[in-house]
Amino acid sequence: MNKNWFRYLFRNYRIPVIFFTVVFFGLSAIPLISSDNIRSDYMGSVEVMTVLAGMMTYILPVILFAFVHNRRSADQLLALPLSRSEHLITNMVFAFTLIFGCFLITSTALWLINAVGAVPFTELLTILGQEAFFTVTLLVIHTFWFLIANNTFDGIVMIGAWSFAPLLFLGVLSSFVANTVAGGNFIDSGRFALWLSPLAMNVRNLVLALSDASTPYSWSCTLVTAVYTLAAGYGLYSQFVRRKSERAGQLSDHPLAYRLIINLYAFAILLMICFSAMNSFSVEFLTLVLLLLFIYVVAQFVYRRKIQLTVKILGMFAALTAAAAVCAFAAYHTHGFGQAERYTFTDNQFLKMDYSTPAERNNPGRISESGNYDELYVSAEVYLPVSKISPANEIWQIMEKYRHAGIDTFYSPETHKQTAYLSFGNTDSPKSYNYSNHYNYRLSEAISLEDLIAIDSSEYGSVTIIDYDDAYGTEYSLSAWLRKKGD
Repeated sequence: MNKNWFRYLFRNYRIPVIFFTVVFFGLSAIPLISSDNIRSDYMGSVEVMTVLAGMMTYILPVILFAFVHNRRSADQLLALPLSRSEHLITNMVFAFTLIFGCFLITSTALWLINAVGAVPFTELLTILGQEAFFTVTLLVIHTFWFLIANNTFDGIVMIGAWSFAPLLFLGVLSSFVANTVAGGNFIDSGRFALWLSPLAMNVRNLVLALSDASTPYSWSCTLVTAVYTLAAGYGLYSQFVRRKSERAGQLSDHPLAYRLIINLYAFAILLMICFSAMNSFSVEFLTLVLLLLFIYVVAQFVYRRKIQLTVKILGMFAALTAAAAVCAFAAYHTHGFGQAERYTFTDNQFLKMDYSTPAERNNPGRISESGNYDELYVSAEVYLPVSKISPANEIWQIMEKYRHAGIDTFYSPETHKQTAYLSFGNTDSPKSYNYSNHYNYRLSEAISLEDLIAIDSSEYGSVTIIDYDDAYGTEYSLSAWLRKKGD
């Protein structure tokens, strides 16, 4: 680090530094105005500080490194009597000092003023440590994304595009599950997207540090973020220390820039379109593909700075469309690559099944033709201990039979006017709302009366019927309703 350059940065940016410091402190103190709960209010202030710090990790790389994207500025500043390594390190240390310094001063001052008795000092140290890690990692990664471009506008686009990419992946994964996996759930989609986002992983651990929740701190998130940061740090060496000044103002043709981003986004969106088309192909599919082609051509213009509609561009888009269509077709016709047939159990103690349907007036085992809840409304609940799950268990056999019926309905080309609803989930206890592994199915045929009787007479389940023989309906257990009909 070069001390003279560090002092110059503070002198040159003294007005923005003062402004940011005042705004940082002022906004962070707002949650403390109404001190109903000192600890909660202080944690609210920390959240505000984190948001401001996160915003600055996006802004400062653009301010401090924009000169490399201007030929004249690059020639002047890179010719200063300090090595490029010193230049890079000093700029990064300045950015970290500004962001974390504001956080350190503000959080400590607010703690001393209002929260000494409510927030232990050790917890304050934990928050500061997590925030320091948050600031360092995001600064390094965002600076790398900015420097893979060759002009300021493209650098800002790269920061935004790569920051948003994990959400795009989450969208693809969610579309895959919703449209090709019967039941609609076989993995924790958010966890995979989380590991792709340094920001999300940092925020997750910081939230855990701020809360009293029993959820353990995620060292895996810390490790993955550290790996991303080290990779970005290595990339900074090539993108700044070994950078050629003549790159300024040129096309951003780095392998991780537009060439990858445009095709990555196009393929991801095409996958979502194709997954959605597996259940209901329509003219909307062609409309969306053509609209995406237009956006794809516009993106090429942003990249190349000229309008081009070449065979290469059209061929690449056609190849991406074909690849997405093949992936979607294969996923749908292999039942989500076999995932629909699986059922994941957690360490929860019970498997819960919920069932509901409008039924015919005199037969709870048949779906009402009208689909209206004005004849019978049949619902069933089953809480089966995980330890009792086996092929020999009659209730498990019934549950599995109708789960597979729901799978067949999902992949059936026929359109069913009326359906029953079936859901599965794991829970801690019959009275707990802590559910996991949700699977939801639609049935083209209702659970038969015979199976409903078996569920109702077992120790694991119950069946309820609401008979709308008057304006409001009367609720019965299945056995009581059968006795009434027998009378």
